[in-house]
Amino acid sequence: MKSTSFLAAVCSLLLAYTAPAVTTHYVDAGGTNPVAPYTSWATAATNIQDAMDVTSFNDTVLVTNGIYQYGGASFNGSNRVHVINGVALQSVNGPAVTVNKGYWDPATTNGPNAVRCVYLTEFSSLSGFTLTNGASGSGYGGGVVSETFCVISNCVITGNVSAGNGAGSESFNNSLLVNCVLSGNTALSGGSGGGAYGSTLVNCIITNNNAANGGGVGNCTVYDSLLTGNGSTNVVSGASGGAAYISTLYNCTLTGNFSRGLGAANGCTLINSIIYYNVNGIYADCYMCRLTNCCTTLGNGNLTAPNNSISNAPGFVDPAAGDFHLTPWSRCLDAGNNAYATNNTDLDGNPRIVGAAVDMGAYENQSPFSGTAHYVSLTSTNPVAPYTNWPTAATNLQDAVASAQAGEWVIAGDGVYTNSGAVVYGAETNRVALTNAITLVSAGGPRAAVIAGGQQTRCAYVGTNAVLMGFTLTNGNGSGVIGGDITNEGSGGGAWCAPGGVVSNCVVVGNYANTTAGLGGGVFGGTIYNSVLTNNNAAYGGGAALAMLYGSTVVSNSWHAGGHFGGGLCQATASNCVITANWSYYGAGGVYQSTLYNCTISTNSSPGGFGAGAYQSTLFNCLVISNTAGSSGGGAYQSRLDHCTISNNHGNTGGTYQSTNYFCTLSDNSGNDGGGANGGVSSNCVFMANSSGNGGGALLGTLYNCLLYGNTARLDGGGAQGATLYNCTVCNNTATNIGGGTVTCTLFNTIVYYNVAPVSSNWSGGTFSYCCTFPAAPDVDSFTNPPVFVNPAAGDYHQQTNSPTINGGINITPTVPTIITDLDGNPRIVGGIEDMGAYEYQGSNQGLPIPIPWLRRYGLPLDGSADYIDSDGDGMNNWQEWIAGTDPVDNTSVLKLMSVVPNGVSGTTVTWQSVSGITYYIQSGTDLGAPSPFTTIQSNIAGQPLTTSYTDTTADNGDSVFYRVGVQ
Repeated sequence: MKSTSFLAAVCSLLLAYTAPAVTTHYVDAGGTNPVAPYTSWATAATNIQDAMDVTSFNDTVLVTNGIYQYGGASFNGSNRVHVINGVALQSVNGPAVTVNKGYWDPATTNGPNAVRCVYLTEFSSLSGFTLTNGASGSGYGGGVVSETFCVISNCVITGNVSAGNGAGSESFNNSLLVNCVLSGNTALSGGSGGGAYGSTLVNCIITNNNAANGGGVGNCTVYDSLLTGNGSTNVVSGASGGAAYISTLYNCTLTGNFSRGLGAANGCTLINSIIYYNVNGIYADCYMCRLTNCCTTLGNGNLTAPNNSISNAPGFVDPAAGDFHLTPWSRCLDAGNNAYATNNTDLDGNPRIVGAAVDMGAYENQSPFSGTAHYVSLTSTNPVAPYTNWPTAATNLQDAVASAQAGEWVIAGDGVYTNSGAVVYGAETNRVALTNAITLVSAGGPRAAVIAGGQQTRCAYVGTNAVLMGFTLTNGNGSGVIGGDITNEGSGGGAWCAPGGVVSNCVVVGNYANTTAGLGGGVFGGTIYNSVLTNNNAAYGGGAALAMLYGSTVVSNSWHAGGHFGGGLCQATASNCVITANWSYYGAGGVYQSTLYNCTISTNSSPGGFGAGAYQSTLFNCLVISNTAGSSGGGAYQSRLDHCTISNNHGNTGGTYQSTNYFCTLSDNSGNDGGGANGGVSSNCVFMANSSGNGGGALLGTLYNCLLYGNTARLDGGGAQGATLYNCTVCNNTATNIGGGTVTCTLFNTIVYYNVAPVSSNWSGGTFSYCCTFPAAPDVDSFTNPPVFVNPAAGDYHQQTNSPTINGGINITPTVPTIITDLDGNPRIVGGIEDMGAYEYQGSNQGLPIPIPWLRRYGLPLDGSADYIDSDGDGMNNWQEWIAGTDPVDNTSVLKLMSVVPNGVSGTTVTWQSVSGITYYIQSGTDLGAPSPFTTIQSNIAGQPLTTSYTDTTADNGDSVFYRVGVQ
């Protein structure tokens, strides 16, 4: 009873207590009316420190978008913001748009003029900022310094420096950082903890920070975080603990860190963590550390894996791309100790424990493996078929594969597999043969598991609907001397896939196919996902042949004795792949007879042949760059390229040879005959900054709606030579000898202007129809007036509204589909008549001057003075005659009705004087006094020479009907 009375008294006191009012103060870098105490957006402070100076205990300072690099306060150094009074400093929209920027002393970085980003006094908090460019002066913490009981959340702390510890964040007493990114911070002068020092970090990413000791963290406690890319730089002495130094880490992943001294983790306690694939000189990833349920390497400084730790590879999903999640068959799954899993979520914010136990590392696999599996381990001491767990695992791949049924899995441990094999066809042995529709996967990924072939021994046969995943395949077919059937035994040195076979997430390196006619040194057939094919050799398709590739890299493949075709790929289909640095002597260094989508084809070579990048292939949305051919087609030979960029290729023809180019950009290519293109068809393309002996932009071929500018010929034809051009713009090209623009070309509706050469700056020879050039071309339909571009100096060759090239061409019947659009993809004809040049002016034709070629044809003034005069007295002015297609100086050539003849049963036939090539409409009416006396009875009537007739079948021959005819 006495106890109850005491509790009631305490409650009474709590109810009677009134907390002081909490005020929100506002900050807006773009504010125009700052009035203290800044309690509304209308009166917001323009720098954070002004608002902080008027706060009381537990107030909030709310900051909207902006870069805050002014204001400050002095406290243990100079700070952009000094947070006091236990204030909560928060951004409205997060770190992407709210930046607190410190200052580096221009003389010594951390000199007397340096400014730290933020200093937090005890009980304060900071949320939603990017802290950058901070420096500590002579002290510590360039990004943020925090005292006891401070919280920093949802912040990006990047690009800060310190003279002492904690370049990104330094805490006096384990302040808390939650959901933060600490990147690119550097502790100078022997400091520790490039990212953070003396702090507790939860669900953080700590990357690319540097310090003498603990590039990532020093003297910290870290939970469920990723530490990658941290280490030392040339300006930092020492290098102990590239990732962590004298810290405690729970469920963290430490990978890709660098130390010049003692391990990725030095003097640390690590629990449920992964410390793998770091660079530490002669030392293991952990040096003098205490490990519990961890995955790490063994070696100098860490000879054993104590307390349920393992040394197997962790099995990351895609470490090369920075994806350190665990695969469903990783040996780190369910391998942690639940007693130490103190956080409820992993780094992704997903549940921390899924399955029997917590996973090792920062990420918890949310979909554990659930199929039927058979296991392989080179260190197994008790192999018992069907090998359904690690203790009874098979000791070679083929034994486990043979025990698996369709739909089941075989999971292989780390090591180099050189034993066992199976023959599927002829005398060719396969180190492993997947004849059932099973999946063979490595637990640790291709860096940990290797399938090695040998003389007359392929690495793997992958049958229909079988999957090979996560291995390195190497030395398939040994020296490459392979006999037997070319397709079944002499092809596919790394892997031979039946239809439906899949190779995924593999590295295929150093394999051979038959050197005379073999296909696919790396892989033959099947589908290849997210793999690397490198240094494989074959007569056709050093990397792969007759395969489909997705998201893969094909690099440095060839035929070792000189090469046939397709150093990289032969008769393959590839999407989102990189084909680079492959080699084939006779041609197709990159790809041969293949189809590519969204790929990069770069630095491939064919020193004795054609098409270094692509040969007889089809490319969509591809980048073809820096390929070199000994003959024609540095970029592509006899290929089709659609929406591609062809740049910096070299050969006798630099860019493309006898190819079809649609909506492509050809730039900076070089050769002897045609820098950008030689022959073929180019439609809606840009030729820019190409160079050649003759035809700097293009030699021969046909070009539609193309822009050629800035190209150079060492001899003749800076823009083009010997080509046929329709609706092209050829400007600002240069030739050393003759014809800066064109030489012996056939041109229609084309602009050739502002080119440079010692002789015939714009053109030499050829024929011109409806062109704009100077001097006058031998064609009465061309003119010499300047074309009036928007901004040619900046490469903008669109017409201004007063350009004489608008409606200055002649309508050309399309011969290829793309001619119906201009270079921008806009309609080719606006205003009834095609414009000259690559671009069609998209404005209305009404009010524009009559095209100069039309005026010149009839001897009319060219300055617009005769546009609306009736020169021949036939009742139509010259603009109307141009629209109607009639002769403005012949009064008998006029649009007029000739006869209206009722013909009884069929109706009334109307006949008018007409011109072929003009489209007409006819209207009728019965009451000329009505508000709208006429209605259209027929449109789209094609004009005939001399006269055109139309029979109105709706007319009643007993009533009066009025007719009129117009031009559409």
